[in-house]
Amino acid sequence: MTNLLAVQIRYTRSTSLEYVPAEFVKTLHSNGASACDVGRHVLRNAALPLVSLFFAETATILFITILVVEMVFGLPGFGTLTFNAIKARDPGLILATTMIPIFIGLAGNLIQDIAYAVLDPRVGYE
Repeated sequence: MTNLLAVQIRYTRSTSLEYVPAEFVKTLHSNGASACDVGRHVLRNAALPLVSLFFAETATILFITILVVEMVFGLPGFGTLTFNAIKARDPGLILATTMIPIFIGLAGNLIQDIAYAVLDPRVGYE
């Protein structure tokens, strides 16, 4: 989890620095806006790529972590079920355990799209 936080902070910094030379930042500075106001506007514009990274990284890392922890500690759960299905060569169960992460990913993409619409009203639906 610490690695995920470090990646998020690094990506936030680099994405925000792309917006610093933008015209709206120069306009804010010329109007006498404080550093907090400028930072808020820059982060607001950098939010969409950050949301994409957050959902993709978090969903992937959490799912893989759950599988690894279950297998290492021998806990009964989704990871054990998937592993046993592969060992037993049960195609129906393998298909089912493959579809569940796909549906979780689809739900994550839906939440990401809703977050886009909330963060930036200019994002439209076609």
